[in-house]
Amino acid sequence: MIIQNPNGSLTYKDVNGNSVTVGIFDQDFSRVEGIQSQQIAADNANKAALATYAAYLASSQNQINLGVSMPDIPIPLLTTVDDQGKTSTAPATGLPVLKQPAVGTTTSSGGIKATTNLPPDEQHLTYLMVCAMFRKEFPDA
Repeated sequence: MIIQNPNGSLTYKDVNGNSVTVGIFDQDFSRVEGIQSQQIAADNANKAALATYAAYLASSQNQINLGVSMPDIPIPLLTTVDDQGKTSTAPATGLPVLKQPAVGTTTSSGGIKATTNLPPDEQHLTYLMVCAMFRKEFPDA
């Protein structure tokens, strides 16, 4: 990664691994500055790709926990730009993946027995109680 020094010069590693510092008046400064811009853009794109992956993962995991079958989420490709300007992409490693819990088990009667510890849906329970009271008060409706 190209580093900008407090005096405005840029420091990078050459092909042999040696640290090279170029000042604003050196002829390589604009080339190195362009490579640094590419590195910053790739870093921002990688952060956005990882944030999107995390959001998709959380959303899909919630759906799986509710019993909805979800496809696997593709691992994002991360872009790297070395100090010489070569761009390469590789899949991200060490990311969490979807956990497929046993949401329901089939009983002998063909019904589904819930095995999750989800909290009750208060709005749905209230709706069911209001419907039951309405049917009791107005049986002919």
